[in-house]
Amino acid sequence: MPGVILCRILKSARRREAWEVPEVASMDDCELCQDPLITEKGLDHPQKIAELDVSTAILNRDWQYYRGSALLVFQDHVTELHHLEPEMRHRFMEDACRLAAAVEKTFQPHKLNHAVLGNSVPHLHWHLIPRRQSDPHPTQAIWENDFPQLSLGDEELRALAEQIRTNL
Repeated sequence: MPGVILCRILKSARRREAWEVPEVASMDDCELCQDPLITEKGLDHPQKIAELDVSTAILNRDWQYYRGSALLVFQDHVTELHHLEPEMRHRFMEDACRLAAAVEKTFQPHKLNHAVLGNSVPHLHWHLIPRRQSDPHPTQAIWENDFPQLSLGDEELRALAEQIRTNL
């Protein structure tokens, strides 16, 4: 099933030792580069929000307790934002800002968290996490504590993706 690799990676992120970064020598070794959710064109996958200028926007299936939580995955295999040439970095940042504005408009969070880490998944990707004052730990990063898990079906994910897509 497309996207299963990404979900498994994100679930395992909490269990990794601090600073343990998987060795990824090339896109052939990169799970994001091989995930059909990212690599296949079109909007057939329920998590896919959009194919933007230099990245793919998807819903984070495992973090929908934070309704609208999304990932922006850079189109090519690169591990660090500063490794991009200035023009490409600017284009990626424009994609990030465009997605952030759409998530904010769609879900109207109290705060929208942005995170670019790569410790667990060494491929450039940007987390957008809508936060509310009613969150279990509103002043902490979501991965510092357990949070309720929601299991959304494909149709619910498609509806969320469409809501965000409408505001892009």
